[in-house]
Amino acid sequence: MTIVSFPFAVKYKGRWYAPSTSISADDSDVDKLVALGAKVVARSANALEKASEKVEAKSSARQVKASTQKKG
Repeated sequence: MTIVSFPFAVKYKGRWYAPSTSISADDSDVDKLVALGAKVVARSANALEKASEKVEAKSSARQVKASTQKKG
């Protein structure tokens, strides 16, 4: 679970939350909520591990793509 906060009133999982209220959100929903304007207050250890894996995968993909373009 990740704790997020919105600067405005928001409805999450059928319940309304006042502005600046801390909401416990599912890790799978965090990216969508941040895109809507949420600020991440705290993350669980599992969420941090998953985020670092995504960053490593993206950076290695960029390196492969850049090296193939230089050969041409």
